[in-house]
Amino acid sequence: MNSVPILTERLDWSSAIGLFLINFGTLDYLVFVFLKDHLPPDEFAKVNEWHLKDRVDRIAKLLQEEKFTAEQQAAFARLCERVKPIRNLRNHIAHGHMYFRLDLETQKPTVTVLKAKDLDTGFLPDTKHVEFAELVEALTTLDGLIGEFQQMAGFKPSGCAAIAEDAGTSKGPPPQ
Repeated sequence: MNSVPILTERLDWSSAIGLFLINFGTLDYLVFVFLKDHLPPDEFAKVNEWHLKDRVDRIAKLLQEEKFTAEQQAAFARLCERVKPIRNLRNHIAHGHMYFRLDLETQKPTVTVLKAKDLDTGFLPDTKHVEFAELVEALTTLDGLIGEFQQMAGFKPSGCAAIAEDAGTSKGPPPQ
């Protein structure tokens, strides 16, 4: 039986989306680890069911309650600001679909991720599309966020490859 590769030699749409979702899960996991290590079991059982945004807000409150320094609290507040667009992108991808269209001006075919609820608005200028370059840039941002949460949690999960280079592969140029 042949084994199926986990990471490809070069990022394309499907591998970039998969890597993004896998690594968003790593970020989410590290948030759980921090909370489990700092909350009583009964409160963690409740927080365990919350959305990521609410769990991150609970960490901010914990930092105040446990008398972390003002510098540490400010650093975490900046970290939270960087998590917001990544969380929004994750939701866009998780609740969206691949969308093929012709650019109205250039007639060049493009592929984006479009929110499923925006199904009849794909050509409108205000519709949010996720372009490939944005996704690749988000992978780099996500890598940094994971690193910062690893420091907070106090360990690096084994087998964690946040971006393609971490797993010994090359992103290569974006597909045409």
